[in-house]
Amino acid sequence: SFSLIFQDFQLSFYFRQQWQDARLAYKNHFHEEKITLGGAILKQLWLPQTYFVNKKGASASTDANFFVRIFPDGSVLVITKNTLTMDCYMDLRNFPFDVQKCNLTLESFGFTTKDVVYKWVSTDSSEAVEKDPGLTTSEFDIGPIRIFESTTMYKTGLFSGLKMELNFQRRSIYYLIQIYVPSAMIVVLSWISFWIDNQSIPARTALGITTVLAMTTLLFGVQSSLPSVPYIKAVDLFMIVSFAAVFVALVEFAVVNYTSMREKEQKESRATKNKYTVNPDVVMLNFRNLSYEGDGKGEHHMQNGVAHNGTVNDIENDNADVHKMEELHSNGTIGEHAPRDRKDSSRDLSHVLEPSRPNKCRWRCKVTANGIDAWSRILFPLAYGLFIVAYWIIYSANTEKSS
Repeated sequence: SFSLIFQDFQLSFYFRQQWQDARLAYKNHFHEEKITLGGAILKQLWLPQTYFVNKKGASASTDANFFVRIFPDGSVLVITKNTLTMDCYMDLRNFPFDVQKCNLTLESFGFTTKDVVYKWVSTDSSEAVEKDPGLTTSEFDIGPIRIFESTTMYKTGLFSGLKMELNFQRRSIYYLIQIYVPSAMIVVLSWISFWIDNQSIPARTALGITTVLAMTTLLFGVQSSLPSVPYIKAVDLFMIVSFAAVFVALVEFAVVNYTSMREKEQKESRATKNKYTVNPDVVMLNFRNLSYEGDGKGEHHMQNGVAHNGTVNDIENDNADVHKMEELHSNGTIGEHAPRDRKDSSRDLSHVLEPSRPNKCRWRCKVTANGIDAWSRILFPLAYGLFIVAYWIIYSANTEKSS
């Protein structure tokens, strides 16, 4: 069994050691093929003091699971049954599509290479390590086993050792059902708001907040069952992107709501705005209809009024004003301020009567709430779908490479 939180695994196995001790040879004294020992006599035998380097804990050993057999030539066979908790640092970058390599390393505690040298009974791992054909775990598939011989230098000397490498490929189907499928379904659920009318503010708000909270709960639930590591795991990347997709969907509604309110305000403003329209071809004016009074600063104004409905009132001729205007014109007092013909007069009057035209509509004026929703229905699924495709391609390749 494995523990992701504590980074270890528990293993039960039979461990066989065999060496030759000439002091125990009895072929010239007895005719027994082998002698089986037990009990207190075991403490009187020489043992290589084998221990497991990466052991974290072990079950108590008793004489019942300690077996010694001596052969006529002095060969000693020791068999023990062990249930050990072994340290195993797991690289979880590809979790849950990872392949873990855990080692079981043994050395002599007190004897250097001058006294004890460990050797596998065969260089073939299938002969050196006998694996139960039915051995399996609920979380991993057990891969091939590799064996090594090693030496380690300590301050007390050079020590011989053996190492067995176990390969475990994680079964990801559990995490697909418990994490990936629910996350993807929550993301798809958040897209439903794009088809809900943007005026249904309570419905879209409730849907957006619910999906965000659901993703948050799922995200923290996954993190609580995994160890804290200084890198991003594969499941973290998927969960973060899924959470971001749900969150952006909620932000999209905020943008749609703001755009909808702005559209409504613009419609109300256009409905209540008083527009003045003057057709220069209809308004016929001449110099006799306008009088200019010079004030020394070159300013001029229209003496007679204009009706509020946009039509020019009839202007009565005033001989005195006309005479005065002709006199000013002959003296050059009016100068450039006086219009010289009807077209100029019409153009000046229309400039006075027409309201200031609005500035040219910027690009945001063309963005509508319904348009944002329409684009979101396409872009959100497309972006998330491309992410999922790239995600599976990359991590499938990493899994094959690790295997």
